[in-house]
Amino acid sequence: MKLNVGGCLYYTTLGTLTKHDNMLRAMFSGRMEVLTDVEGKRNARILENNIEKINLNMFDRLDHA
Repeated sequence: MKLNVGGCLYYTTLGTLTKHDNMLRAMFSGRMEVLTDVEGKRNARILENNIEKINLNMFDRLDHA
């Protein structure tokens, strides 16, 4: 998947975005309405950090800490 967040492009898979039961899963499974930001004011670093945590399985460690 190609995501444009605040003008920054990210490439990831649907499996990565929906791996854990969190807001990203809700957004990309259709359970939650996803709003677009035509002005490009979203903070891309938030998505970047979350994708990195998912890829490193850090959400599991944080949930059980």
